[in-house]
Amino acid sequence: MAQVSQLLNGAVWNVAGKLVQFALSLVTLGVIARFVGPQAYGVFSLTWIVIGLVEIVVAAAPIDTLVQRKEVTSGHQNATWRASMAIALLAWGALTLSAGLIDSWLHGGILFLTLLPMRAASLPLSALAVVPTAMLMRQSRFKAIAAIESSAGVAASVTGLSLALAGAGIWSLLGMELVRSAVSAAMMLRLSGWRPRWPAGRSDFTDLLGFNASTWATWGLGYIDEQVPRALIGATLGAHALGCYGLADRLLGQIANVLMVPAYQVVSAGVARNQHDLVAVRALMAAALRLSALVACPLFLGLCAVAASLVPLIFGPAWTDSIVVVQILMLMGIRSSMGMIQIAAIRGLGKPHWHLWIGLIGVAYSLAGVSVGLRWGLTGVAVAMVLRSLLISPMHSMLVARLVGMPIGAQYSALLATLLGAIPMAVIVFLADRWLQAWLPPLSALSLLVVIGGCLYWFCLRLFAPTIAHLGEQMLCSLLRRDRIVLTGVANKAHLNG
Repeated sequence: MAQVSQLLNGAVWNVAGKLVQFALSLVTLGVIARFVGPQAYGVFSLTWIVIGLVEIVVAAAPIDTLVQRKEVTSGHQNATWRASMAIALLAWGALTLSAGLIDSWLHGGILFLTLLPMRAASLPLSALAVVPTAMLMRQSRFKAIAAIESSAGVAASVTGLSLALAGAGIWSLLGMELVRSAVSAAMMLRLSGWRPRWPAGRSDFTDLLGFNASTWATWGLGYIDEQVPRALIGATLGAHALGCYGLADRLLGQIANVLMVPAYQVVSAGVARNQHDLVAVRALMAAALRLSALVACPLFLGLCAVAASLVPLIFGPAWTDSIVVVQILMLMGIRSSMGMIQIAAIRGLGKPHWHLWIGLIGVAYSLAGVSVGLRWGLTGVAVAMVLRSLLISPMHSMLVARLVGMPIGAQYSALLATLLGAIPMAVIVFLADRWLQAWLPPLSALSLLVVIGGCLYWFCLRLFAPTIAHLGEQMLCSLLRRDRIVLTGVANKAHLNG
């Protein structure tokens, strides 16, 4: 169980560091959104559809493969970076030459044609960071990963703010992404100690290809599933609507970066390391689900409750069409915080093809649901995505129960218990929001609501789920005191009580 505690300790510090990064990113996004506006932001979102798909092949899938293998040789490392870099450079050139053809499908216009080749410059930087990122994850150096991502986020935010204030408009978003990729790659290389080398045999490539093929397909389907609403919105409702949806989705993505990505990294690495010890795997999952729900439920429901005030205050009145989308997508985030941990367990236990089949079903749900939801505009699309998430949920739970021996009820218990504290809080905050806005300035009202929401959540949690509330109190106190020993004890209690 010592490894479980070590992994969870790293995860908590990782999340704590990312909270600062999230706050800074939110402020930066708010400032830039005011300068850019929904129309231009929608065009930039189109570049994400293209670049993100290529990054799955270049970075996401190879990282997963290296992390989940039982043994990784220097030949595997060299083969991975050579293949990733070659694909990145070829993709950069191909996207530059075919920008016009891609624009004929996505209808981004002259601005899209100019942005896409420059945005693709981040691909070689992503390829350079693949092996060092995977090595840090295999070594459970999650605090180092958090420090790198926070530093890259700060550098990107400073760049974006500087460019936006200088009048660069949409180019500030481009500058942010390039700086983020460059700083992240440089720091990953420095802290991991790994350097690109050439020697790799044919067996090293073929050894990785079997697992990578399934991983690429799974990540690709997941990405297509995520981008289906964007593509259909852009083609049907136009760039303004896509910008409004893209902002709400970006906000959800920022929160996922704080909560879900560290959880996925920790559980994936921990499960892969303890594949033959299902007791340790169940302990890790129980603790991860409990600690994730403790933070995810109040955060997502709280944002849903204050979205009507938060969106105009941070992003400006031009983004009011995003309010309902933000509210609905935050509800999807509650389920996603649990789903990411389940996916990490399935993949960590060497069953990526199981996840692949669920991905195929998810894409079918998304295509059907979004196509129908478009009749009701952005609201219909957002509702369709939430329903899709709920329909997929039982499949993940059944697979985890079969693989890990963790009953479905046990998987949902932490989430349901925490919701008992979060739902009353969100309802009261939602009602109080409208009343306070009539009496106080927006920022003062929102700050007061945060305090009220935190107190209400703690009170309701103590009333309905005292065990989880006690764990939360200990975790918060240990973080404030930076007490690693107590924090490790909290991690132990989390999985023992799970």
